[in-house]
Amino acid sequence: MNAVIDTLRFSDKLQKGGFTSEQANVLARALGDELTEQLATKEDIKALKGDIRALQGDIRGLNAKFNYTMALIGLLVALELIPVAGMVLG
Repeated sequence: MNAVIDTLRFSDKLQKGGFTSEQANVLARALGDELTEQLATKEDIKALKGDIRALQGDIRGLNAKFNYTMALIGLLVALELIPVAGMVLG
């Protein structure tokens, strides 16, 4: 797995700042591990893309159903099979 940070360089900076070698190494490894655990993996991203595609398909299906329903309502109104509130039909 790729490192999120250069732990060796980070450890060197800590040592220059006064940490012991052991303290710096432990802290650098711990920070690198924590940051790495928070990253999405390629598999996570692929799964998310699949979920998004499925939702897009659902939305397209709902949109088609909505358009069909609105067209049907329009037809029923035009044929005066359903009344329109407040409208006087002559």
